[in-house]
Amino acid sequence: MNRRILFAAIVSCFAGATALAGDQLAFDSIGSMMLEHEAEENHDTSDMYASTALPDRVAQRIQCKQEEAELKARMKELEASFTRSFSQSLKDFKMRELKAIEAKATEMTAHLKALEFDRAERLELVSATLATHQAELAKYRKAFKDRNLLRQVERALEQAERALLAE
Repeated sequence: MNRRILFAAIVSCFAGATALAGDQLAFDSIGSMMLEHEAEENHDTSDMYASTALPDRVAQRIQCKQEEAELKARMKELEASFTRSFSQSLKDFKMRELKAIEAKATEMTAHLKALEFDRAERLELVSATLATHQAELAKYRKAFKDRNLLRQVERALEQAERALLAE
């Protein structure tokens, strides 16, 4: 059960971070695909120039190599940007989740304290009521002439006391 919850939390963190990165991530991934395609075209073109090795195309081949290097550098920039935005989004998402969990824990603690206070208050009231009844019983104990009736009343009071304490 805990593993399932942990797995669900990890998946939701990853999905949330990806969603938070949003436009920047989509732009970076599309841009990197376009740059990869352009780099492949330039590489193919430079290979074609290398195979023909015509003197007037040597300058074009050098230019293609330079463009390919520039595109690779841009791809590295985009990958770094993607990594930064993704990690920042993940960090922001984790902070929001942590704050929500802390707020819920604080709320539950306050609720438990209120319940504990209410329970103590009720026990105090029950104790006072039982003390009053026992005082009344002690007062009239001598008035009972029938010992069986006295025992029944005492048992009933003890059962009531146990029932109230059990609550």
